[in-house]
Amino acid sequence: LALFWLEAVAWPAQPVGPSPDVIAPNLEGYEQQFPSMGTLMTFQAFSADKSQVDQAFEAAEKEVERLVNIMSDYDPESELSKINQ
Repeated sequence: LALFWLEAVAWPAQPVGPSPDVIAPNLEGYEQQFPSMGTLMTFQAFSADKSQVDQAFEAAEKEVERLVNIMSDYDPESELSKINQ
């Protein structure tokens, strides 16, 4: 069992979400943060399997970067910028 969610919050990030003890007492809580899209992306996950969490965090970060490359209005080569041109 693993539970994941993503939040994009303004600086500074505030801890949110349920405590792992509320979800299931045998799960460990993990968090990863990185700046993207002008905000701080916070990934939180609860799982008994850290390798599963690491893989999910990596996949989620790659997906955010993929979306940034499509939707950035700062990058003239993004798909959004090309549509706007």
